[in-house]
Amino acid sequence: MKRHVLAALLPLLAGCQSAPVSSLPSTPDALQQATQERQSDMYRLHQAGAINQISPTLPGQITANSQRITLSWDGDAVELLNTLARQRGYRLVYSGTRLPLPVNIYVTDMTFNQVLDLIRVQTGWRATLSQSGIELRLHFSLPDKGDRTV
Repeated sequence: MKRHVLAALLPLLAGCQSAPVSSLPSTPDALQQATQERQSDMYRLHQAGAINQISPTLPGQITANSQRITLSWDGDAVELLNTLARQRGYRLVYSGTRLPLPVNIYVTDMTFNQVLDLIRVQTGWRATLSQSGIELRLHFSLPDKGDRTV
């Protein structure tokens, strides 16, 4: 009986002694090829804009119009104003035909009011921004029809 148990355990123990299989390339050529493939993949991702993009940074909560904030934004003014208004506890209300309002804002240690002034400067050709109570009001201007007559 002891011999049968011993004979059954020997193959099981022998299986534990087998060498582990390595998933890493063992030859320098295979390692170099794998490195080149990874570099090529990273280059394609970088060219496609999937990596190394600067994400917009927005402040946390804004408690006063004189609070200094640091902000980095490259996009639509309505989205930025909506976020800033929400963080300040305000509400964004806009009227008129909504048009794209691209803005580039990169500020460090400026007050909330100064940031609103920068947005006014960049959007003044297409919209008017005003502050009334706890509302930010954005009024879109009518699009210019050029020299066309009606």
